[in-house]
Amino acid sequence: MERWEQALSGCDLSDYSIRETALPEYDGPTVIRCGKLCEENLCGKYGTNWACPPGFDEHMDTLSDGFSSALLISRTFPCDPKDKDAVEGFNNEVKSAIRMVLSRLRDAGIGCRGLADGGCDLCPECAYPEPCRHPDMLLPSVSVVGIDMESYLASIGERFEFRDDSVTFYGVVLLSN
Repeated sequence: MERWEQALSGCDLSDYSIRETALPEYDGPTVIRCGKLCEENLCGKYGTNWACPPGFDEHMDTLSDGFSSALLISRTFPCDPKDKDAVEGFNNEVKSAIRMVLSRLRDAGIGCRGLADGGCDLCPECAYPEPCRHPDMLLPSVSVVGIDMESYLASIGERFEFRDDSVTFYGVVLLSN
């Protein structure tokens, strides 16, 4: 049993798929494409929190320094993907699970850093532009750091797809040796 598996034993993550993978590769075009989408501010989070641009400005080319592998965490929820409230609730549920994983890993002395779908929403109101109140639980978006999830999933033998009857959320936890 791997150290991370021992650290997570006893956690109720039975509805989640968790597997260790290679580190996601930095994808410069994804950073540029996502940066432009972020600047359009369709989600309303640009310039409002530390997990989104311009407050968060790190990418996998430097973010992965000191990490040797990653945990891919995912969960699929049956729902209408157009139901914005349900989708947001499920995304928050996955982010809570990722934060629990981070806490357990750190308690076991395992260095880690989490990434998730969408911007951070831990605090009801982000301190941005003042210093982050919980930098250890900040969850930057996977795409903002330069991870093309479709390519990443393909590289580890998983298929990325959009469905009419469900949504799947992904998190990536970077692990140190």
